[in-house]
Amino acid sequence: MSKARAVLTRELAGIVLRLAAVSVVLCARADAMPAKIRQIMAIGCRIGVTAEGEAIRIDAIASSRKDASGRYRLDIKKASAGGASHNIQSGEFNLEANSEKILSTTFLGASDAGHFEVRLVLDSDSGSVSCVSP
Repeated sequence: MSKARAVLTRELAGIVLRLAAVSVVLCARADAMPAKIRQIMAIGCRIGVTAEGEAIRIDAIASSRKDASGRYRLDIKKASAGGASHNIQSGEFNLEANSEKILSTTFLGASDAGHFEVRLVLDSDSGSVSCVSP
Protein backbone atom coordinates (compact mmCIF):
# COMPACT_ATOMS: atom_id res chain seq x y z
CA MET A 1 0.00 0.00 0.00
CA SER A 2 1.42 3.41 -0.90
CA LYS A 3 2.12 5.89 1.88
CA ALA A 4 -0.54 8.34 0.59
CA ARG A 5 -3.14 5.56 0.43
CA ALA A 6 -2.28 4.42 3.97
CA VAL A 7 -2.71 7.97 5.27
CA LEU A 8 -6.05 8.34 3.43
CA THR A 9 -7.28 5.00 4.81
CA ARG A 10 -6.26 5.97 8.37
CA GLU A 11 -7.98 9.38 8.05
CA LEU A 12 -11.13 7.75 6.62
CA ALA A 13 -11.24 5.28 9.51
CA GLY A 14 -11.03 8.18 11.98
CA ILE A 15 -13.87 10.04 10.25
CA VAL A 16 -16.06 6.93 10.17
CA LEU A 17 -15.46 6.25 13.87
CA ARG A 18 -16.43 9.85 14.73
CA LEU A 19 -19.58 9.53 12.58
CA ALA A 20 -20.50 6.27 14.29
CA ALA A 21 -20.12 7.89 17.72
CA VAL A 22 -22.39 10.76 16.67
CA SER A 23 -25.02 8.37 15.31
CA VAL A 24 -25.30 6.61 18.67
CA VAL A 25 -25.95 9.95 20.38
CA LEU A 26 -28.58 11.03 17.82
CA CYS A 27 -30.58 7.80 17.77
CA ALA A 28 -33.90 7.70 19.59
CA ARG A 29 -33.32 5.43 22.54
CA ALA A 30 -36.06 3.72 24.52
CA ASP A 31 -33.93 3.70 27.70
CA ALA A 32 -33.64 7.52 27.61
CA MET A 33 -37.42 8.00 27.79
CA PRO A 34 -39.75 8.16 30.81
CA ALA A 35 -40.78 4.77 32.28
CA LYS A 36 -44.34 4.98 30.93
CA ILE A 37 -43.11 5.46 27.36
CA ARG A 38 -40.42 2.78 27.80
CA GLN A 39 -43.17 0.21 28.39
CA ILE A 40 -44.74 1.07 25.02
CA MET A 41 -41.54 1.47 22.97
CA ALA A 42 -40.19 -2.03 22.60
CA ILE A 43 -38.19 -1.27 19.44
CA GLY A 44 -35.01 0.69 18.88
CA CYS A 45 -32.76 1.56 15.97
CA ARG A 46 -29.20 2.51 15.22
CA ILE A 47 -27.12 3.18 12.16
CA GLY A 48 -23.81 1.37 11.92
CA VAL A 49 -21.09 3.19 9.97
CA THR A 50 -17.80 1.36 9.37
CA ALA A 51 -14.84 1.68 7.02
CA GLU A 52 -14.23 -1.35 4.81
CA GLY A 53 -11.22 -0.88 2.58
CA GLU A 54 -12.09 1.75 -0.03
CA ALA A 55 -15.74 1.91 1.05
CA ILE A 56 -17.98 3.07 3.87
CA ARG A 57 -20.50 0.46 5.03
CA ILE A 58 -23.84 1.69 6.36
CA ASP A 59 -26.07 -0.77 8.26
CA ALA A 60 -29.67 0.00 9.22
CA ILE A 61 -30.15 -1.92 12.47
CA ALA A 62 -33.34 -2.58 14.42
CA SER A 63 -33.65 -4.10 17.88
CA SER A 64 -36.59 -5.19 19.98
CA ARG A 65 -37.34 -6.22 23.53
CA LYS A 66 -40.42 -8.14 22.38
CA ASP A 67 -41.66 -9.72 19.15
CA ALA A 68 -42.33 -6.89 16.70
CA SER A 69 -43.11 -6.39 13.04
CA GLY A 70 -43.53 -3.39 10.81
CA ARG A 71 -41.93 -1.35 8.05
CA TYR A 72 -38.64 0.53 7.78
CA ARG A 73 -37.45 3.40 5.62
CA LEU A 74 -33.77 4.23 5.12
CA ASP A 75 -32.93 7.62 3.57
CA ILE A 76 -29.37 8.34 2.50
CA LYS A 77 -28.53 11.82 1.21
CA LYS A 78 -25.14 12.65 -0.29
CA ALA A 79 -23.90 16.05 -1.41
CA SER A 80 -20.43 17.01 -2.61
CA ALA A 81 -18.72 19.03 -5.31
CA GLY A 82 -19.40 16.12 -7.68
CA GLY A 83 -23.18 16.33 -7.24
CA ALA A 84 -25.97 15.13 -4.99
CA SER A 85 -28.05 11.99 -4.60
CA HIS A 86 -30.92 10.76 -2.46
CA ASN A 87 -31.39 7.01 -2.03
CA ILE A 88 -34.47 5.56 -0.32
CA GLN A 89 -34.78 1.94 0.71
CA SER A 90 -37.82 0.50 2.45
CA GLY A 91 -39.33 -2.81 3.37
CA GLU A 92 -40.91 -4.93 6.05
CA PHE A 93 -39.27 -6.41 9.13
CA ASN A 94 -39.99 -9.05 11.75
CA LEU A 95 -38.02 -9.10 14.98
CA GLU A 96 -37.95 -11.72 17.69
CA ALA A 97 -37.87 -10.65 21.33
CA ASN A 98 -34.48 -9.49 22.65
CA SER A 99 -32.88 -9.49 19.22
CA GLU A 100 -31.12 -7.17 16.81
CA LYS A 101 -31.29 -7.40 13.02
CA ILE A 102 -29.61 -5.65 10.10
CA LEU A 103 -32.47 -4.52 7.85
CA SER A 104 -30.38 -3.06 5.03
CA THR A 105 -26.74 -2.53 4.10
CA THR A 106 -25.43 0.12 1.72
CA PHE A 107 -21.89 0.95 0.63
CA LEU A 108 -20.58 4.41 -0.24
CA GLY A 109 -17.20 5.33 -1.67
CA ALA A 110 -14.45 6.52 0.68
CA SER A 111 -14.66 9.97 -0.94
CA ASP A 112 -18.22 10.30 0.45
CA ALA A 113 -16.92 10.48 4.04
CA GLY A 114 -18.30 13.62 5.66
CA HIS A 115 -20.70 14.24 2.76
CA PHE A 116 -23.69 12.10 3.68
CA GLU A 117 -26.61 11.93 6.10
CA VAL A 118 -28.56 8.80 6.95
CA ARG A 119 -32.02 8.56 8.56
CA LEU A 120 -33.71 5.31 9.58
CA VAL A 121 -37.40 5.21 10.54
CA LEU A 122 -39.09 2.14 12.00
CA ASP A 123 -42.89 1.93 12.14
CA SER A 124 -44.11 -1.09 14.07
CA ASP A 125 -47.05 -2.51 15.92
CA SER A 126 -45.51 -1.06 19.12
CA GLY A 127 -44.81 2.48 17.82
CA SER A 128 -42.34 4.44 15.71
CA VAL A 129 -38.70 5.30 16.29
CA SER A 130 -36.04 7.01 14.19
CA CYS A 131 -32.33 7.67 14.26
CA VAL A 132 -29.94 9.85 12.28
CA SER A 133 -26.23 9.70 11.44
CA PRO A 134 -24.42 12.10 11.64
